[in-house]
Amino acid sequence: MELRQLRALLVLAEELHFGRAAGRLGIAQPALSRQIQQLETELQSPLFLRSPRAVTLTEMGREFVASIGPMIQQLEAAAANSIGYARATRGRLRVGCCSNLSHRFTPALLERLHQAAPNLRIDVRELSSAEQVRTLHSSEIDIGLAILPITDPSLIVRRLYREPLIALVSSKSKFSGRAFVRLEDLAEEDFIVCPRYRQSGFHEVVLDLTAKAGFRPHIARETDAKETALALVAGGLGVSLMPESGYAVEDGRVKFVPLRDPEIVVDVGLIWRRESMSPLMRRFIQYAVLLGQEIEAERAAKLVA
Repeated sequence: MELRQLRALLVLAEELHFGRAAGRLGIAQPALSRQIQQLETELQSPLFLRSPRAVTLTEMGREFVASIGPMIQQLEAAAANSIGYARATRGRLRVGCCSNLSHRFTPALLERLHQAAPNLRIDVRELSSAEQVRTLHSSEIDIGLAILPITDPSLIVRRLYREPLIALVSSKSKFSGRAFVRLEDLAEEDFIVCPRYRQSGFHEVVLDLTAKAGFRPHIARETDAKETALALVAGGLGVSLMPESGYAVEDGRVKFVPLRDPEIVVDVGLIWRRESMSPLMRRFIQYAVLLGQEIEAERAAKLVA
C-alpha cells in the first residue's frame, strides 16, 4: 500500500468520477483505475461500485476513507513542513538583539525576511552582548546580533557593519548645543557605561576608545538597560556613549551629539554556536550580511559627499 494510492483514493472519493479525479491527480485515467484496483486487491474488498452512470463508495470504502483521511492530511502537512524547513521558508528562529540596535537594523532585517518567507517565525529578545553569550550556550537563543568584540572562542563571530557612536548628554549640558564633540572633550565628565561582564565587549570598547583619546573615564554608574541610561543622563548624572541607531528620536531631556575628529565607530555582528547551523540560520545570516553591506555602502556615500 503506497501513499500515492491512498491519495488517489481520497481524490476519487471526493470526485466520484474517474476522469475528474485523474485530472486533479495529473495522471491518466487507466493509471488511476490500476491504483484503485491494486488497493482493492490488497484490502480484499471493493471500495467503489462502478456503473456506466455513476461511481459510489461501498460501505467498506466509506469506512476506509474516513479512517485514512486525517492520517493522509497529517502526512502531507508534515512533508510540506519538512520541505519548507529545508528551503528555509518555514520554521522558528530565536534571535538575541542588543537594545541599541533595535530601532534600525533589526526591524529592517525582519521585514525583509517576512517578505521573502511569511511563514517563518522569528522570536526576538532584547539582550546585552553578555546575555547573548550566556543564552547561546544554554540554547535559549539560536543566534545573536551584538556589539563586537565578543571574545568567547567557542562562538562564531561574523562582522556585519560599522556603527558610528554618539554621545548622550543632558539637554542642560554645555555640550547639548554643539554640532559635534570630540571624545577628549568629555574627559572631565562622569561616564555611564554598561557593566564589565565577562566577554561582554562594549565596556572594554569604551575604555579602549577613551584611552586612545588620552584619558581614563570616571565611571560614575553602570547599567545595561537603555532606558535607565537615558534617565541617568537626563538627570545630569553623567554622559554615555551609544551606537547611533540605538535611539529613534530625542525626548527633550537628552541630546544626541555626534562624535567627530575623528569619527568613532564600533563593529556590529552576528554570533552563533558552531554546531547550530541550519537552513533557516543560513538564510538569516545571508539577509543580515546583505543589509550590513547596504548600510556600509550608504555610510561610505555620505562620507564622500
